[in-house]
Amino acid sequence: MKLNSTESLKGEYVFYKNGVEVYRSKNIITTKGKDSVIAYLSKQSYEYATKITLGVGTGTPAVTDEFMGFEIFPVPVQFKTVDATQTPTQIVFRATLPAVFKGVITEAGLASIGGVLLGGISDINDNNDLIAVFDDTYEAWSTPTNVVFVSNDLEGTPLLRIGDSGLQITASGGTTTSTYDNISSYVGSYTTGDKMKVAFNVASSVPTSVSIKFANDSSNYYTATIAAADMALGYNVKTIDFSSMTVTGTPLIQNTTSISVSVASSSSSVVTMDGIRFDEYSDLDKATLVSRSLLATPLVVEGGYPFDIEYRLGFNL
Repeated sequence: MKLNSTESLKGEYVFYKNGVEVYRSKNIITTKGKDSVIAYLSKQSYEYATKITLGVGTGTPAVTDEFMGFEIFPVPVQFKTVDATQTPTQIVFRATLPAVFKGVITEAGLASIGGVLLGGISDINDNNDLIAVFDDTYEAWSTPTNVVFVSNDLEGTPLLRIGDSGLQITASGGTTTSTYDNISSYVGSYTTGDKMKVAFNVASSVPTSVSIKFANDSSNYYTATIAAADMALGYNVKTIDFSSMTVTGTPLIQNTTSISVSVASSSSSVVTMDGIRFDEYSDLDKATLVSRSLLATPLVVEGGYPFDIEYRLGFNL
């Protein structure tokens, strides 16, 4: 077995809608993923693949990846089998999305146990790793003038990727802010090395800035600011180091009671917020990302029908 060769492991994701194949996407195996497979084969670990993860990230996969570009939903692997009819022989991991899942998939991954618990997740809104998904059914964001919840047209031309709604903030020659007080979201004890990821759409013109504030109270808070130079028209996924956030007072991120999003523009800008999450790179018990694939064409899942995912891992023996 040539497991030390870059050609020894090859994988591919296969997507099925109502039992009919609709998409295939090849992947890269990460360095830590290959190490996990070797550890499993040498009986140093009992598992290397327990979930298929779906995301909305846009970055090119790399062997050094530890996380998806922006993970939105982990699906437990329901069964594994061997397909000896293929060359090379493949191990097939299969998972099924809940019928209530809705979104636009741009990336897929295979990962070990770790991170969010899988047992209680049947919808994107159940994922505690997502700090905000901007769905008015679950999150009470304020809607002052120029702030409104909007539907994501999954059966037409989707503006967003996470679920079927978002929060649209328009700024014209000033700053517009929306706040989510008394939050019910879980906010962890993030530290140096951890990263916040923000997904949003920009229309009309690029704003001067988009700022996100995590407040304990009016005197103690963290602020992350995305400058105009770091945004573009269309869909954006931005990564911010937790250690680079501006600290006012003496806040503790795990004591966050409110989150606010502010859009500043000197002309007229429309920013539609889609999601916020943190990736805990510092967590020693985090899942191992074995594989990651960036889909050449986004895959829209409208919900309400069976949707299955296979990951086929070929061993060159």
